[in-house]
Amino acid sequence: MSDFVPVEKGVPIRFPSTANLVIASQDRYGFGNNFDTTAGTFTIQKKQSILNGFFSRIAPTEVTLQWAIPNVYDISGLDPTTSGGIGKFYPANVRVDISGGSITNIKIPVGLYTIAEVLDTIVARLNAAGLGATFSITQTLATQVDISSTIPFYFPVNGNSLILQLGFTLGDDYSTTQSIYSNQPYMIGDYATGFDVTASIPYVSLNKYFYLDFVSNQLTYNQELKDTSTNPQTRDILFRWYLTQTPSTYPDKYGFPIYPSYAPYYERRPIAFPKQIKWSNNQPIGQLQFEVYAQTSDTNQSILLNSEGYDWAMTLLVSEV
Repeated sequence: MSDFVPVEKGVPIRFPSTANLVIASQDRYGFGNNFDTTAGTFTIQKKQSILNGFFSRIAPTEVTLQWAIPNVYDISGLDPTTSGGIGKFYPANVRVDISGGSITNIKIPVGLYTIAEVLDTIVARLNAAGLGATFSITQTLATQVDISSTIPFYFPVNGNSLILQLGFTLGDDYSTTQSIYSNQPYMIGDYATGFDVTASIPYVSLNKYFYLDFVSNQLTYNQELKDTSTNPQTRDILFRWYLTQTPSTYPDKYGFPIYPSYAPYYERRPIAFPKQIKWSNNQPIGQLQFEVYAQTSDTNQSILLNSEGYDWAMTLLVSEV
């Protein structure tokens, strides 16, 4: 009797070998970068290759973001909308014209605010400015908040980006009351004029950015399939972090939503379907440069976020097939 020999034979199957490439923006301090190098643009260069080939795929699997960028500030000198130098945060300007007087500029300290907190700060600073008028703030309706004065006033068009962002009308019409609404669409326009509206978001918000793009050309150039975008500025990215946030269940005392970015936060996001980046397996990875770009809420531009106030980390899975 002969032994049974199957027509088809089983083939052992196993997952390909993998390795982790772990990146942290705080590592920038150990590789000769200047002490003021930010998480928005830095270079990692070891004495030896970071990876010596023998792999064909790179895929980001998780990203963490430590965020404490102020949402109320003014920027002077080199800022996050330009390359080179660090964006420095300075107190925000509020300009007011009192009837019978002149235009006065007050400063709102840099910080993270809810809308209620920044409104209260504006009123307190106006009262401390010695303008001869008394200012107060009241919630007159469920969705209406008024800043009132004993002397008619208005907020001038030029140099009032914070006032515009809060939803107040800019112009030259004196009134004893200026109002905003917690259910009012926030129109995005030219902060220099206040009139050239280009887009809008649902409600008044102090959020500065819509998303962050994490970029490293040294990790993406090897792949012929490139990223694209509806934005005029398109880059190959490792990951896009959408700054979409669910507001707190409870609004602030004037009825405006409180978003997580109104206070420092630390968040981790696992990536369910990571981008698979093709790599030539005979090519090592040496120097790596990382950049973070942000989509701004006021200009609708993608800009290098070369400023203080945040750090990030990323894990990438490296696979032999």
